[in-house]
Amino acid sequence: MGKLCDIDPYARSGTIVVQSCEQRADGTWAVRAEDDATTPFYPEGGGQPADHGTLGGKAVTDVRLEEGRVVHVVEGALEVGSSAAAEVDWERRWD
Repeated sequence: MGKLCDIDPYARSGTIVVQSCEQRADGTWAVRAEDDATTPFYPEGGGQPADHGTLGGKAVTDVRLEEGRVVHVVEGALEVGSSAAAEVDWERRWD
């Protein structure tokens, strides 16, 4: 299944189920959803800057594609298996 941002580019929010959450060397957390079709965040690519916003109430500072999967770079850990509300910074997307 595709990414929600490709299915509905006007989606501003959604809810993901956290599949993994791993701390990175810089102290941020790499969070993957169980299903990429549930995240409204655009990853960086093709000249498109990554979306920012919040995931589970924590700041999303980058979104990347790694090994074909969406990875949210978040400023705090999220519990694996938990549901997390995703909110895109809409003004940044259209800046």
